[in-house]
Amino acid sequence: MDNSMKPGSPATSASPPQLAPASGSQRPAGGETLASARQSAHAAVDAAADRVAPAIDAVRDKVESVKVAAAAAKEAVANPRQAANEAVDSAAATAEEWVDAAREAIRANPIAAVGGALLIGAALLSLTSRRR
Repeated sequence: MDNSMKPGSPATSASPPQLAPASGSQRPAGGETLASARQSAHAAVDAAADRVAPAIDAVRDKVESVKVAAAAAKEAVANPRQAANEAVDSAAATAEEWVDAAREAIRANPIAAVGGALLIGAALLSLTSRRR
């Protein structure tokens, strides 16, 4: 066994040799280290932002499409109500036209109107009396 390998020998208890810096290399000053760290941090943040940007754009697109869908749904809910109101207005206008036409026909031919009313009354009476 070698003397340098024995416990307690001077070779193992001595501190490891110190390496001299390579020629021409110097440790940067404190301000340069801070600037370098800042620049590295900015580069890392920029790289992360570049990686996340497509996902953020996709989320913005989804949010915009949800807004469009919500507006379409709101319009779809409002339109049936409006369509129903228009249908009621149209039916009321048609009924009013029929009533006006009937009034004009009665004024033009009052005897025919009374005769028609009697025929309709007799028909309704015969229909209802058979059921009893």
